[in-house]
Amino acid sequence: MKKAATSLLFFFFFYLAVPGQSNDDKLVKLSKVFQDEISREMSGWSCRSLEPSKGVIIQYWSSGQIGVKISVVEYASIAKAAEGFQEFKTHLKIEEEATSRHRGREIHLIKEESLNLGDEGFVWDIRGSDAVVFRKGEMIINFSVFSPPTAKDVYFSRKFAGLVAAALKSP
Repeated sequence: MKKAATSLLFFFFFYLAVPGQSNDDKLVKLSKVFQDEISREMSGWSCRSLEPSKGVIIQYWSSGQIGVKISVVEYASIAKAAEGFQEFKTHLKIEEEATSRHRGREIHLIKEESLNLGDEGFVWDIRGSDAVVFRKGEMIINFSVFSPPTAKDVYFSRKFAGLVAAALKSP
């Protein structure tokens, strides 16, 4: 299950992602907006951000033993982002069905839909931990707790998703 979820995440971010036509300067500014919003609301958290490039932003936030990863993929258009989002969701549902058949009991990877973040979103199970993903315009943004590895609580994924969604609404 862990291997399949990791493969699916890799597929989601690298195969489905069609980088947008905007320049990396826009992403650098957006990454800074996210950092400013999160830093203001979550004192004591530190950020390690990879240089935005080719339509992707990746930030790692940590405080003590807790770590949250934010991944943003910018698509060429809203339509392509919506299509990529739906394809990702479809793959999760296929994996749910296959895993349920294999294990002989029902498995739910999509835990909750309609998060009121962005245009569409849901909570999903990644390696036994709950993650949040939403689409806003031509961007798909994923939030997952990477530390501790046994984290099963969606609180921090939701908290960071809410802060980023608020930052996206700001002028």
